[in-house]
Amino acid sequence: MTMWQLNPFNGQATYDLINTGTLKRDYTCLTYSKSNEDYLFAGTNSGDLCSFQVKTKGLAFTVNACAMGIKTIRAVSVDRIVVGGGDG
Repeated sequence: MTMWQLNPFNGQATYDLINTGTLKRDYTCLTYSKSNEDYLFAGTNSGDLCSFQVKTKGLAFTVNACAMGIKTIRAVSVDRIVVGGGDG
């Protein structure tokens, strides 16, 4: 996975690679955590919810959330996210 950053002052874009380990997935949606954007949550076609630590650029955890793919993710508070899956 590649995380891009845009410098608003000069318009320059830079990127960092995020270590996903052996995990190979097609990501369908992304959202940052509410607390200082410490985590990046990613939904996949296979129904996995993946969490990446932004600072270390590494995989924190993965959870199988639904069977027919994750369609949307929303961080609603510091300790809660809502996941919408394709299986209802």
